[in-house]
Amino acid sequence: MRIAERGADARTREWLSNTLRAVRAGVSPDVFHGAFAGAARRLATAEFNPIPEEVGTLAAHGLDVGSWTAARAARTGLLCELALSMRESVMMVGRLYRTGDNEERIAVLGALAVIHEPETYLDVAIEGCRTHVTPVFEAIACDNPYPSFHFPEPAFNQMVLKALFLAVSPSRITGLRARYNADLVRMLTAYADERRAAGRSRPPQVDWLLNLEVNES
Repeated sequence: MRIAERGADARTREWLSNTLRAVRAGVSPDVFHGAFAGAARRLATAEFNPIPEEVGTLAAHGLDVGSWTAARAARTGLLCELALSMRESVMMVGRLYRTGDNEERIAVLGALAVIHEPETYLDVAIEGCRTHVTPVFEAIACDNPYPSFHFPEPAFNQMVLKALFLAVSPSRITGLRARYNADLVRMLTAYADERRAAGRSRPPQVDWLLNLEVNES
Protein backbone atom coordinates (compact mmCIF):
# COMPACT_ATOMS: atom_id res chain seq x y z
CA MET A 1 0.00 0.00 0.00
CA ARG A 2 2.97 2.32 0.45
CA ILE A 3 3.08 2.88 -3.29
CA ALA A 4 -0.42 4.38 -3.05
CA GLU A 5 0.27 6.38 0.12
CA ARG A 6 3.21 8.30 -1.24
CA GLY A 7 1.20 11.07 -2.90
CA ALA A 8 -1.74 11.08 -0.47
CA ASP A 9 -2.53 13.48 2.35
CA ALA A 10 -2.36 12.48 6.02
CA ARG A 11 -6.07 11.72 6.30
CA THR A 12 -6.01 9.42 3.28
CA ARG A 13 -2.86 7.67 4.51
CA GLU A 14 -4.63 7.01 7.81
CA TRP A 15 -7.64 5.58 5.97
CA LEU A 16 -5.39 3.31 3.92
CA SER A 17 -3.57 2.08 7.00
CA ASN A 18 -6.79 1.40 8.90
CA THR A 19 -8.37 -0.33 5.92
CA LEU A 20 -5.37 -2.59 5.41
CA ARG A 21 -5.39 -3.51 9.09
CA ALA A 22 -9.09 -4.34 8.92
CA VAL A 23 -8.64 -6.56 5.85
CA ARG A 24 -5.84 -8.44 7.62
CA ALA A 25 -8.15 -9.04 10.56
CA GLY A 26 -10.99 -10.16 8.30
CA VAL A 27 -13.90 -8.12 7.01
CA SER A 28 -17.23 -8.95 5.42
CA PRO A 29 -17.58 -8.91 1.63
CA ASP A 30 -19.75 -5.79 1.86
CA VAL A 31 -17.17 -3.91 3.91
CA PHE A 32 -14.35 -4.89 1.58
CA HIS A 33 -16.41 -3.99 -1.47
CA GLY A 34 -17.14 -0.58 0.04
CA ALA A 35 -13.47 0.09 0.71
CA PHE A 36 -12.46 -1.10 -2.76
CA ALA A 37 -15.04 1.11 -4.46
CA GLY A 38 -14.31 4.03 -2.14
CA ALA A 39 -10.64 4.11 -3.02
CA ALA A 40 -11.42 6.18 -6.13
CA ARG A 41 -13.03 8.92 -4.05
CA ARG A 42 -10.49 8.75 -1.24
CA LEU A 43 -7.51 9.06 -3.59
CA ALA A 44 -9.08 11.24 -6.27
CA THR A 45 -6.57 14.05 -5.69
CA ALA A 46 -3.58 11.93 -4.67
CA GLU A 47 -0.59 11.94 -6.96
CA PHE A 48 0.86 8.62 -8.01
CA ASN A 49 4.59 8.86 -7.37
CA PRO A 50 6.16 5.39 -7.19
CA ILE A 51 9.85 5.19 -6.47
CA PRO A 52 12.13 3.24 -8.84
CA GLU A 53 12.30 0.24 -6.50
CA GLU A 54 8.51 -0.09 -6.53
CA VAL A 55 8.34 0.27 -10.29
CA GLY A 56 11.04 -2.37 -10.61
CA THR A 57 9.27 -4.80 -8.29
CA LEU A 58 6.07 -4.62 -10.30
CA ALA A 59 7.96 -4.76 -13.59
CA ALA A 60 9.54 -8.00 -12.40
CA HIS A 61 6.02 -9.40 -12.28
CA GLY A 62 5.40 -8.15 -15.82
CA LEU A 63 3.35 -5.10 -14.83
CA ASP A 64 3.86 -1.59 -16.19
CA VAL A 65 2.54 1.06 -13.79
CA GLY A 66 2.96 3.91 -16.25
CA SER A 67 -0.79 4.42 -16.63
CA TRP A 68 -1.74 3.66 -13.02
CA THR A 69 -3.39 6.03 -10.60
CA ALA A 70 -3.06 6.11 -6.83
CA ALA A 71 -6.53 4.58 -6.58
CA ARG A 72 -5.55 1.64 -8.76
CA ALA A 73 -2.40 1.10 -6.71
CA ALA A 74 -4.46 1.12 -3.52
CA ARG A 75 -6.95 -1.34 -4.97
CA THR A 76 -4.10 -3.63 -6.03
CA GLY A 77 -2.74 -3.55 -2.49
CA LEU A 78 -6.16 -4.34 -1.03
CA LEU A 79 -6.60 -7.29 -3.40
CA CYS A 80 -3.16 -8.67 -2.52
CA GLU A 81 -3.98 -8.48 1.18
CA LEU A 82 -7.42 -10.00 0.61
CA ALA A 83 -5.92 -12.96 -1.22
CA LEU A 84 -3.55 -13.59 1.69
CA SER A 85 -6.05 -13.07 4.49
CA MET A 86 -9.44 -14.49 3.56
CA ARG A 87 -10.66 -17.91 2.47
CA GLU A 88 -13.52 -16.29 0.56
CA SER A 89 -11.17 -14.24 -1.60
CA VAL A 90 -11.99 -16.04 -4.86
CA MET A 91 -15.72 -15.44 -4.37
CA MET A 92 -15.12 -11.85 -3.32
CA VAL A 93 -12.84 -11.04 -6.25
CA GLY A 94 -15.40 -12.50 -8.64
CA ARG A 95 -18.07 -10.35 -7.07
CA LEU A 96 -15.88 -7.24 -7.33
CA TYR A 97 -15.40 -7.86 -11.03
CA ARG A 98 -19.04 -8.58 -11.83
CA THR A 99 -20.54 -5.69 -9.88
CA GLY A 100 -17.80 -3.08 -10.25
CA ASP A 101 -17.51 -0.21 -12.67
CA ASN A 102 -14.94 -0.35 -15.46
CA GLU A 103 -12.13 1.14 -13.36
CA GLU A 104 -12.75 -1.42 -10.64
CA ARG A 105 -12.75 -4.23 -13.20
CA ILE A 106 -9.48 -2.95 -14.64
CA ALA A 107 -7.93 -2.97 -11.16
CA VAL A 108 -9.13 -6.52 -10.50
CA LEU A 109 -7.82 -7.94 -13.77
CA GLY A 110 -4.56 -6.05 -13.57
CA ALA A 111 -3.85 -7.36 -10.06
CA LEU A 112 -4.33 -11.06 -10.81
CA ALA A 113 -0.69 -11.62 -11.75
CA VAL A 114 0.62 -10.46 -8.38
CA ILE A 115 -1.87 -11.80 -5.84
CA HIS A 116 -1.44 -14.97 -3.78
CA GLU A 117 -2.28 -18.23 -5.61
CA PRO A 118 -3.18 -16.45 -8.87
CA GLU A 119 -4.25 -19.67 -10.59
CA THR A 120 -7.35 -19.82 -8.38
CA TYR A 121 -8.72 -16.70 -10.09
CA LEU A 122 -8.67 -18.18 -13.59
CA ASP A 123 -12.45 -17.97 -14.06
CA VAL A 124 -12.43 -14.22 -13.37
CA ALA A 125 -9.53 -13.70 -15.78
CA ILE A 126 -11.25 -15.61 -18.57
CA GLU A 127 -14.48 -13.74 -17.91
CA GLY A 128 -12.53 -10.53 -18.38
CA CYS A 129 -11.74 -11.60 -21.92
CA ARG A 130 -15.45 -11.75 -22.79
CA THR A 131 -16.02 -8.03 -22.33
CA HIS A 132 -16.53 -5.70 -25.28
CA VAL A 133 -15.17 -2.75 -23.28
CA THR A 134 -11.71 -2.35 -24.75
CA PRO A 135 -9.87 -0.89 -21.70
CA VAL A 136 -11.22 -3.70 -19.52
CA PHE A 137 -10.16 -6.33 -22.05
CA GLU A 138 -6.72 -4.71 -22.30
CA ALA A 139 -6.29 -4.98 -18.52
CA ILE A 140 -6.10 -8.76 -18.76
CA ALA A 141 -4.93 -9.30 -22.35
CA CYS A 142 -2.26 -6.61 -22.74
CA ASP A 143 0.99 -6.08 -20.85
CA ASN A 144 -0.18 -8.64 -18.29
CA PRO A 145 1.62 -11.98 -17.83
CA TYR A 146 -1.38 -13.73 -16.26
CA PRO A 147 -2.83 -15.27 -19.45
CA SER A 148 0.56 -16.53 -20.59
CA PHE A 149 1.15 -18.31 -17.29
CA HIS A 150 -2.32 -19.57 -16.48
CA PHE A 151 -4.69 -19.68 -19.47
CA PRO A 152 -5.35 -23.07 -21.04
CA GLU A 153 -4.62 -23.10 -24.75
CA PRO A 154 -8.24 -22.64 -25.97
CA ALA A 155 -8.76 -19.61 -23.72
CA PHE A 156 -5.46 -18.08 -24.76
CA ASN A 157 -6.25 -18.55 -28.44
CA GLN A 158 -9.70 -17.00 -28.05
CA MET A 159 -8.12 -14.01 -26.32
CA VAL A 160 -5.82 -13.48 -29.30
CA LEU A 161 -8.78 -13.59 -31.70
CA LYS A 162 -10.72 -11.21 -29.47
CA ALA A 163 -7.82 -8.75 -29.64
CA LEU A 164 -8.25 -8.69 -33.42
CA PHE A 165 -11.98 -8.07 -33.12
CA LEU A 166 -11.40 -5.16 -30.73
CA ALA A 167 -8.53 -3.73 -32.84
CA VAL A 168 -6.09 -4.27 -29.98
CA SER A 169 -2.53 -4.87 -31.10
CA PRO A 170 -1.57 -8.52 -30.42
CA SER A 171 2.02 -7.38 -29.98
CA ARG A 172 0.94 -6.23 -26.50
CA ILE A 173 0.04 -9.77 -25.42
CA THR A 174 2.72 -10.89 -22.99
CA GLY A 175 4.25 -14.27 -23.82
CA LEU A 176 2.53 -14.55 -27.18
CA ARG A 177 5.48 -16.15 -28.94
CA ALA A 178 5.94 -18.74 -26.19
CA ARG A 179 2.24 -19.65 -26.36
CA TYR A 180 2.00 -19.66 -30.16
CA ASN A 181 0.50 -22.97 -31.29
CA ALA A 182 -0.84 -24.87 -34.28
CA ASP A 183 -4.49 -24.46 -33.30
CA LEU A 184 -4.06 -20.70 -33.11
CA VAL A 185 -2.58 -20.74 -36.63
CA ARG A 186 -5.59 -22.74 -37.81
CA MET A 187 -8.02 -20.26 -36.23
CA LEU A 188 -6.19 -17.27 -37.70
CA THR A 189 -6.14 -18.84 -41.13
CA ALA A 190 -9.86 -19.59 -40.96
CA TYR A 191 -10.54 -16.01 -39.87
CA ALA A 192 -8.49 -14.65 -42.78
CA ASP A 193 -10.32 -16.96 -45.23
CA GLU A 194 -13.72 -15.86 -43.90
CA ARG A 195 -12.81 -12.21 -44.40
CA ARG A 196 -11.60 -12.92 -47.92
CA ALA A 197 -14.74 -14.89 -48.83
CA ALA A 198 -16.89 -12.03 -47.60
CA GLY A 199 -14.97 -9.55 -49.76
CA ARG A 200 -13.56 -7.80 -46.71
CA SER A 201 -9.96 -6.86 -46.08
CA ARG A 202 -8.24 -8.51 -43.15
CA PRO A 203 -6.49 -6.56 -40.41
CA PRO A 204 -2.72 -6.32 -40.93
CA GLN A 205 -2.28 -7.84 -37.47
CA VAL A 206 -3.47 -11.18 -38.90
CA ASP A 207 -0.48 -11.36 -41.23
CA TRP A 208 1.80 -10.32 -38.38
CA LEU A 209 0.45 -13.15 -36.25
CA LEU A 210 0.65 -15.73 -39.02
CA ASN A 211 4.29 -14.84 -39.58
CA LEU A 212 5.29 -15.49 -35.97
CA GLU A 213 7.46 -18.52 -35.41
CA VAL A 214 6.78 -20.95 -32.61
CA ASN A 215 8.79 -20.06 -29.49
CA GLU A 216 10.59 -17.27 -31.31
CA SER A 217 12.48 -15.19 -28.77
